[in-house]
Formats: sequence, C-alpha cells, structure tokens
Amino acid sequence: MAELDKQNQAKYIGVQGAFYNIAKLVANGGLVAMAGKLAEHFGAIEGATTDVNAGAYSSAWMIIFGVIAAMLILLSIYHIKMLPSTQVPSDGKKKASEAGRELIGIIGNFFTKRHILYYICFIILYRLAEGFIMKIAPLFLRASREVGGLGLSLTEIGTLNGIFGSAAFVLGSLLAGIYVSRFGLKKTLFSLCCVFNLPFVAYTFLAVAQPEKCVLDRRMYYNGIFWLRLRVCRLNPVHDATGCSG
Repeated sequence: MAELDKQNQAKYIGVQGAFYNIAKLVANGGLVAMAGKLAEHFGAIEGATTDVNAGAYSSAWMIIFGVIAAMLILLSIYHIKMLPSTQVPSDGKKKASEAGRELIGIIGNFFTKRHILYYICFIILYRLAEGFIMKIAPLFLRASREVGGLGLSLTEIGTLNGIFGSAAFVLGSLLAGIYVSRFGLKKTLFSLCCVFNLPFVAYTFLAVAQPEKCVLDRRMYYNGIFWLRLRVCRLNPVHDATGCSG
C-alpha cells in the first residue's frame, strides 16, 4: 500500500478490508456451518446437552482446525513465492540504548501531535460497540427463546454469517473504499461512522422484537400437485416462545 498514491490507497484499502472480512467470515460463518454439518454427521442431536454431543462436536472441530492449519500453510507458501520484497536490510545493528531512545522519541512525538486526545478517544470508541457485540452476538443467537435469545442452530448461524454476512461485508468494504476515494476521508468519516453502527440497531430490534423464523412449507394440494406456502410469522415480545401463525 505504501507504493500507491493517497487516492489509490483510499481506493484499495476497501479491497484490503473486503478480503480481511472474507477471511473473518469464512472462519465465523462457513467453517462454523461446516462444523455443524460434520457434528450432525457424527451423530450430534440438536437441543441435546453438551455432554451428549461432546464426542460429535470434538470430532467435527478437529477436522475444522485441520482444514484451517492446511489453509494457513498453503497461504504462507504462496506469500513467500508471490509477495514482493522491496525492503533494504540495514547495514549495521543498533545498540539497545539507541533503539530505546528512538522508541521514546517516536512515542513522545506521537503524544505531542495536535488534538491527540481526540484521536485517542476516536480510536478507543470507534469500535467499542463492535467489541461488545462480537462476544455477545454468538450467545444471543444460540440462546433459547425462553431466555431472550433467537434459538438458532449452529448450522443456521454459520450459514447466515457465511452467506449474508460475507456479502454485506465485502460489498460495504468495496463501496466504502470508492466513497472515500471520491469525496475524501474528512467529508465521509461521520457518515461512515453512522453506517458502521447500523448493525447494532438491528441487534437491538432483534432482542426486543424477537421475530420468529419464517418457514417455507411444502404442502400437498388436494389434486396431488405440490405447492409452496410461505408462512409469514408475527413478531413476538421478548421471552414469548409461541409458534408462527398458520
């Protein structure tokens, strides 16, 4: 990225972010869904206790982590072969005291910048909500509806994150890069911060309304022809575990 001018950096930082999010969502979405399918293959029972499904999930996750290890090894070999290296090695070694003084100078220069307190507050607060939701969301999605969760299965969570989450992340990263490169970071920062917090509003809605999953039923018509009926489910208050309307 350092080889590009500022406009292209702003443009391609979105591409970089897109691939970062793809990797994150493949891990949190695709691999989780695969783990759920493998666990079912090994005999896991949905809704059973952890002790009952321990063997099935252990086998499933062993395979998943083996796949991850193989992917990392292959990617590291690819990077060794393909990534350019323009760094020039240093001719001499610095003493520890010189390195320490240089580090202190860099830190001191950082804290003497104008409006540094604003920068620090922005860095801390910008992704604070995401830090909370990343830990709480899996528990909320998996918890039963009786205790305020959505009661989704591991496979459903993986599918939602892997398909819809991946598409949204990639599209958002690419569009944000184009948006910033066209209008500049100063003009777009506030609007991007607002958009960044929209998912937390959606999680709040899900927690309060607890919408039922819509079910696509296949029913037999009287003359033997199959037809599809989409049951539109009502929104239930929190802790209401009643079923969908017919």
